[in-house]
Amino acid sequence: MDFVKRTSNFEGHDSFICLLWDNQDKPLLLPFEEFEDVFQAVHPADDGQFKVQVYLNGEGAEFYVAQAGRFSVDGYWGFDEIRRRVESRQGEADISLSHGQIQTILGAIGCRKNCQVWIPMNDREGLDWSLSSKFEMLLSLPNPYQGLQVCLDQIDVIWFEKGSSRIKALYEVEHSTPIYSGLLRFNDVFLSAVSPIDRFAIVSNEKRRSLFAQQVNRPTFKRSGLSDICTFFEYLNVYRWYQRVFPSA
Repeated sequence: MDFVKRTSNFEGHDSFICLLWDNQDKPLLLPFEEFEDVFQAVHPADDGQFKVQVYLNGEGAEFYVAQAGRFSVDGYWGFDEIRRRVESRQGEADISLSHGQIQTILGAIGCRKNCQVWIPMNDREGLDWSLSSKFEMLLSLPNPYQGLQVCLDQIDVIWFEKGSSRIKALYEVEHSTPIYSGLLRFNDVFLSAVSPIDRFAIVSNEKRRSLFAQQVNRPTFKRSGLSDICTFFEYLNVYRWYQRVFPSA
């Protein structure tokens, strides 16, 4: 898919990027203001267009911008997004979640998706059980990853495929800590993993999206290939995901 370089027309307006394709039930509507810094940080192709792609998988939808990376957009399907922006904009903007609450939410979603969940031992006391029923967590890392234990011990949430040792997803929550350090841990795992990993995701607030785009496109991550598969999750998007998985929450 192509996105024509006329982004200046959107600046200062409550605008949306609308993505459509054949046999699609609902449009994908992305609030431009949430991606403005991303497009400003990259250069269009020789034809004057930004090259983008939507990836659909079992975990949701991801929006890929060439030179910037992947961004989770599973919370932006249908015209409800416009209604939410009009009716509840301020209320949603005020959602504030702590590091431990995000870990709790991601752990709960992983368990609901029939994954085994690892959260660092030192972080488990900070989980918020008012958000979720207590879920079972692994007591130790599977044997194939013992050589990476020092690295994996510092990753905030890991999902393993149930009944196997395969890592399905890794999530780093970076509210104030350097995004670069989380990417370095991801890179070590990416280069050393014994089997393909479905998702590497940095989770942070909307203001750090452009910083993620800058850091993930450093030469070391482009050379390894991590920049092509690592995704940015914004707190609000994670919370909406949680609400879809647990409608009564």
